[in-house]
Amino acid sequence: PDVIIKECHSAVVEDWNQSLMQTQFTDFVDRLARKTLLFRGASDAQRILLKGHFLWAASTLQMRYPDARFLSVLRDPLDRLQSGINHMAANPTLWQGQAPRWDWLAESFEQIESDYCTKEIEWYGDQRRGRLALRFNSFIENTEVAMKAVYRDLLVSNNMPKFRLKPKRSIRYTVDRSLTELNIDRDRLKLQLGDYYAWMKKQK
Repeated sequence: PDVIIKECHSAVVEDWNQSLMQTQFTDFVDRLARKTLLFRGASDAQRILLKGHFLWAASTLQMRYPDARFLSVLRDPLDRLQSGINHMAANPTLWQGQAPRWDWLAESFEQIESDYCTKEIEWYGDQRRGRLALRFNSFIENTEVAMKAVYRDLLVSNNMPKFRLKPKRSIRYTVDRSLTELNIDRDRLKLQLGDYYAWMKKQK
């Protein structure tokens, strides 16, 4: 579990990974962005959208790109925890052909999720321009209103282009153990993450 926490953390970078995860990663992002814009035909109206779990590199990316915008879609941390554990259980590079250690994943990702929640509040709780946190349920309940908030509050624009939503597809995962099956006490963890739930409720 200790190795998983140190090597697979999505909010904290260990000292020995600083260069790889912050310097080399941002260099990679820079090359990727330049090539993408050159391929598409760069213009002042174009932006590159990078999707992923980059909270551990947010401050470094902000320094490299001062006008970068950061958007987080807030999911229930218990759902996020379950998703993360099942995703890593199906990662072949981690287990090298061996059966996944569910107990290791449950222990390590519970710590990772708790740290991530703290980091997310720190980063998006700062009401600085260019940072916006929106609840996942807001997109589900009214996608148009949620997207208008993104354009207005994050992109500082009221000119949202028209878009057409594709029908939602439900996906049945091959690996999908519940927190109960993983012996994780939902009530205890929800109480432990009380500050995060209270903060999340205040977001749009």
